[in-house]
Amino acid sequence: MSASLAFITHILLNNNHITQQLAKEVEEFVQNNDLDYSVENNLPVMDSVINETLRLYPPQTTFISRCNPTQDFVYEDPSDGKHYTIPKGIQIQVALYQIHRDDNNYPNANHFNAYRFTDRSGNRVNMGTNGEYSVKWQPFGRGGRDCIGKTYARIVLKLILSNLLLKFRLNTTENTARDRDLEIVYKTATMTPKHGIYGSVSAQLP
Repeated sequence: MSASLAFITHILLNNNHITQQLAKEVEEFVQNNDLDYSVENNLPVMDSVINETLRLYPPQTTFISRCNPTQDFVYEDPSDGKHYTIPKGIQIQVALYQIHRDDNNYPNANHFNAYRFTDRSGNRVNMGTNGEYSVKWQPFGRGGRDCIGKTYARIVLKLILSNLLLKFRLNTTENTARDRDLEIVYKTATMTPKHGIYGSVSAQLP
């Protein structure tokens, strides 16, 4: 979760207009609501920003299938119609980072789009198993064996960001990495900012 918070902070430092919009969204929400678990089903712009950041910088860059198929699976490539056989009993390693950065799945996939996961009315899009992103967005995995802590993680991310934006302004410094200058360390199955994320905060004026 710390790596996800770091990447979200990096995104906000480089997109001040989005940061201001998130702060306004939180301010309007707390006028009639408490900052508690209810944030999970609210704050649609923040939800989209988190989803988009997890798409660009997934907490796991790959994962291995957790099933043991008892029969061969024949896959047809939709691009050329060729058939490929995946033998029974084999484990499949999913190239999650590549799926998330594929222009066929996401137009302009390497570009941050804060509203990618909202509809035309500004509401949250369906991220469930029957939604458009049921397969191509998988920072927590998919299916019956996906991450057991995904809801908890989303609530904690939203609460931390909400409290931060209510009390402070995020400011860039001379050490703040720009989008294309951010160096990343790719480990066995995770990714983290190589030199951390640099910025400063100032008190949010009433």
